[in-house]
Order: sequence, then structure tokens, then C-alpha cells
Amino acid sequence: MFLTFLIVIICAFILSTYRESIYNVIKYRKVTKGRSVPFILLALVIVPVLIMNLFFSERFFQNPIEQMEFAERQEEEMTYHVGFEKYADQNNENTIIQLKYLHYYFEGFLGNFSCGVAKRRYNKDSLQASKIASLYIEVRCETEKLSETDFQNIDLNSPGANYVKGLYHAHLGDYEKAVQFLRKETSVSPNFRFPYVHIERLLKKLDSKKYDQFMLEQAKHDYLNYGLKEYYYFKEGHWGAYFTNIFVNRTFSTPLFVMFIAFVVSFIWLFYLRLMDVYNREKWVNIFVVFLLGGLFTNFCLPLYDYAYYELGFGINGDAWNDFWYCVLIIGGSEELVKLLPWLFFGFMIRRLKEPFDYVLYASVSALGFAFVENFTYLESYNSISSRAIISSVAHMFDAVIVAYAFIIVRFRMKNEPIIKKIGVILLGFLLAMFAHGFYDFWLISNAVSGLEF
Repeated sequence: MFLTFLIVIICAFILSTYRESIYNVIKYRKVTKGRSVPFILLALVIVPVLIMNLFFSERFFQNPIEQMEFAERQEEEMTYHVGFEKYADQNNENTIIQLKYLHYYFEGFLGNFSCGVAKRRYNKDSLQASKIASLYIEVRCETEKLSETDFQNIDLNSPGANYVKGLYHAHLGDYEKAVQFLRKETSVSPNFRFPYVHIERLLKKLDSKKYDQFMLEQAKHDYLNYGLKEYYYFKEGHWGAYFTNIFVNRTFSTPLFVMFIAFVVSFIWLFYLRLMDVYNREKWVNIFVVFLLGGLFTNFCLPLYDYAYYELGFGINGDAWNDFWYCVLIIGGSEELVKLLPWLFFGFMIRRLKEPFDYVLYASVSALGFAFVENFTYLESYNSISSRAIISSVAHMFDAVIVAYAFIIVRFRMKNEPIIKKIGVILLGFLLAMFAHGFYDFWLISNAVSGLEF
């Protein structure tokens, strides 16, 4: 019911922004001639909703990977486990997939495992993958019964073999030898994540210099946990690695389809905003420059968040008073600042801020660039698309325009006022934007008021 109401409101809003009379529609006149834009926008809203509701209302997975990705997003443990088991069965000769399956079997979503069941799964054939998987189970379940001779029947040049032997030596406490085998595994299977995780843990105990070198190498890859690397680079002051880590995490770990959807959401609003610029329409190239800068500057929020959390101990903790001021000061302040800089820099450097609407336009464009990159994280969950497109993206524009409007007042109504008064108006606009942003986020993310949502 709520979705239907939103669709009706959007359709009415789109139609109402055009000068053509709706009377023509009612009288069945030919309305498509010269009026293709509103109908295209309406189709973009209505057609996907109708298709999804009429033809894809039930879950249908084309393959186990799709089932696993869906279950991981929705945190459905059993659905994930069933999908992973199917995936492992379909790839019984792939050692890496079998090791990944066993890892999640022992440590994953379900948390209840049986060594006996795992052994029986791989005792049925003589595949190299099954031999290595069986040794992995022995390392996890009965390490003390293993010896070097147990590894003679496997080819150490096979994917996964050095990983299992590295784990064996790590269980014995021989960390240096374990690291040697794990590093060899990274050469044999460079995209296998688990050896990197164990190397990080072992080097942290063995050698601080080698650990630092290893961590710097991992900035360009996503094998290690993003938060772990972010904390290390921030605390150690490795700023190049810090921002490289952010870029790799946000860009290369985001599916292309999610990027496309995020761009479509922002582009629809960009297109709409440009149509509102009636008198002196801005060039697309200028709009896209600010849009890209807004997306790039999104990353500069993260050092501010990390400084507040790691240095000041200030973060979301479930206390309403604390969470409210964190949302206003840290989230609102950081995000409004990084949204302000791109359009302000571009506008004054290129001298494109000539009329009041230019301020509104470029502030909104910068906000949409910010929302575009931010949506990389949120739009992987299909049920957040409408909220991000209709509410969050618009909220980002709304907050940015509060600051822009303060600049409009200063330039067009306060030409002869003292400079201190002008600064005060701009500062007031920024504070109001911070408050509006923080007030919205507070109700969205604080557990202290989660029971009051509607």
C-alpha cells in the first residue's frame, strides 16, 4: 500500500513539473508528441515495479552463487548453507571451493559442525581435492594424529595444499614454517583469501617490520578485512595506503550492476534538476565535473569518522543523547562539509555561480555525487532501492541546499552588510544543514530509538 502511494505521488510530481496541461490527457488527445520526457520518467518508475511484482514475486535462484549472495544480504543462515553445499557439490574437483565450504562448515553461519559428517563427505572418492580437504578436516579436528608423512600423498604444487600444510605447522606452534607455506600458497593461488588472513595473524606475533610491510602490500587488495586495514593504516599514519584501501573497497568490491543502479538513481535527479534551470541551462560537462568531485570527496568523510572513534572515543553506542550528537556533529558535520567543498570550489574557480538557482543546482549535484558513491554500500540490498532513491538522495540534496541558500542570501541580499554578518549567515546555514542531516540519521541508525520507527 505504501509503495503504491509513493508511486502515485511520484507520477503526479513528474507530470506537475511540466507546463503541458493534464487536460490534454483527459481529453484523449495525442500527448506523446513533444512530451516524451515525462512519459520516459513515468515508465522508469512504473515498469520495473510492475515487472517485479507480476513475474518475480517469488524467490527463484538461477544458480547456487545467486542463492548464497541473496542469503548473505538477508542474513538467512540455512539458505546460505544449502546454496554453498550445492555449489561445493557442483565443483567437487575444485580444491579451493571445497576448502572454503569446509571453512564455513566449521566456522560459518550455522555454527554446529560434525567432524564425522565432514570426513564422510570426502572419503567417497580419490580426487586430489578430496585428499586435501580430508587433510584440512584432520588439521581442524585431530591435529595431534597427523605427521609429515600424511602430506606425502598430495602434490604441494596443487591449489590449497600449501595452505593446509601451513595450518598444520601453525597448530604445532612452528609459526615461521607456517608462514613459508602460506606465502607459497599465495603464489599458487593468488586470489585465495584465507592464506592472507593467517599470514597477518602469524606475522603480528613474529615480526613487526615484516608485518608492516605485509599490511602495506594488502592496501591494493581486498583479501583482508577492510576494517582491520583501515584501523592499522589510520593508527600508523599510512595515508596513501589508507585512501587506497578505501578506494579498492568501495570500487572493486561493488558489483557493476549495483554501480549502474546507483548511477541511474542519481542521473534521474540530475536530469530533473537541469530541466528546472529554465533561464540559463548549465552544460552537462560542468554538471558531471561537480558530480564526480562530489563522489570523490565522499571518501574524505572516513578520516573524520575514524578520528572521532579512534582518537576521541566518540561513536554510536546506543545511548540516545550520545547518538543524537554523534549524528549531528560527526556524521552531519563531516558529510555536509565534504558536500560543500566540490560545488563551492568549482563555482568560484570557474565562475559558474551567476544566478540564485546555480547555487541550488550545483549544491544538489555535489550531493548526488556523494549519494552515488554512498549508495554502493546500500543498494546491494534490493529492499533499500526505493528508500535510497526517493528519500536518502533527496535528503542529501535538501541538506546541501540549506547551505547553498545561505550563500544566496549573502550574495544577493547582503551585498552592503559587514563581512562578519555574512560569515554568520553562512555558518548558521551550515549548522542548520548539520542538524537536519543528523536528525534524519539519528532516527535511522540509533538503537535507542529503533522501536519508534514507522
